[in-house]
Amino acid sequence: MKPGRKIGLILLAVGVVFGAVNVVMILTAGKYFPKLTAAVPVLALLGIAMMLFPGKAEEKEAVDRISILWNGASVKDKTAWIVSSIAGLVIGLYIILAFLE
Repeated sequence: MKPGRKIGLILLAVGVVFGAVNVVMILTAGKYFPKLTAAVPVLALLGIAMMLFPGKAEEKEAVDRISILWNGASVKDKTAWIVSSIAGLVIGLYIILAFLE
């Protein structure tokens, strides 16, 4: 498995855990963490984008230097990562401003 896919899976899992923590906090205490709420869609969308566009780095190279993941990625991969991060941030801020205030 390419390192980009592994990182994407980890980001998606962290996003799901953060989302679950926020849901439990909202249901039990009636409070939430705004930064955590904004981070959930960013992590989830970036994780999905990294699984779909993992870059060209191979396992051995990426273990030695993580910067190879970014430097070795094509423009298409980098664009997907940036666009998904921005879209996740916009969605997270929209959720905070529209539903939780």
